[in-house]
Amino acid sequence: MAMPAWRDYLTRKARLLNTFLFLWYTAANVFIFSLAFNIDADIPRRYGYGLGKPGYLTPSPWIFGVLFIIHLMFAGTILYTQWTEKGNEIVIEELGLQFPLLLVLSTLWAGTWARQLPIPSFIFAVLVCLVSSNIFLRLKRGYPLAADSEMQERALVHIPFSLYHGWTVFILIVNSFTSFGPTWFHSGPVARFFAIWLLATLCGVSVSYAVATKGGDIAGAGVITLGLFAIFFESHHYQPEWMHWATFVLAFISLGAVVKSAVGTWQVRKGGEIRLDEVGGQSV
Repeated sequence: MAMPAWRDYLTRKARLLNTFLFLWYTAANVFIFSLAFNIDADIPRRYGYGLGKPGYLTPSPWIFGVLFIIHLMFAGTILYTQWTEKGNEIVIEELGLQFPLLLVLSTLWAGTWARQLPIPSFIFAVLVCLVSSNIFLRLKRGYPLAADSEMQERALVHIPFSLYHGWTVFILIVNSFTSFGPTWFHSGPVARFFAIWLLATLCGVSVSYAVATKGGDIAGAGVITLGLFAIFFESHHYQPEWMHWATFVLAFISLGAVVKSAVGTWQVRKGGEIRLDEVGGQSV
């Protein structure tokens, strides 16, 4: 049945809005990454990723390369929305204004983080994580993956938003310690306790991705695992030796969650459904 004229008009405007905000977010990150190519070596770089005060949760700068993958995945989501009815149903009708809101907040976070504004970036990190979590849960509950789910839906909707949800959780944890924690040379036992607690929280979220559903979530657990390893590789500059290796243990546990998710995904592909309301491996 043909879509009413007014609804078709709103759908086309929503697609245009999503495309414009995605390009805005992409342009902002391209500009921030370009700051790393300092033409004048005598002038220190003041803005960008991988800068700021060093602390126990400072990750290696290479982790921000995950954003490149995220942008590629979201580009696929935009195209999937433009050209398919299923994409339009999920991204436009189901998510509504949440996706454009996520893009706006993400752009604002990127700008405040790159300018090393700890409190504003923390506020935007919280908001981004909240919106991302709501989208993640709506997709898991409203559009559970089954063995016969289309590959396009998996690759262009579920994986991008799962990946971004894991990224926003990681960024929120790192941003929290950067905003309110001390630098490593002013840190004491209390700071070390909270650093370990936050790292354990990251590991716990990764494990929860693996056990919340039968199929787990490779993308979400994977990006958090990369984040933990990024902190581990950087922590030898800042952390005491026991914290350095504690970070490695948590990263290794998180890697186990990725393996568990991979096995679960393979089992679901053989038959079954990934739902958040599973109890004992059975859908209810």
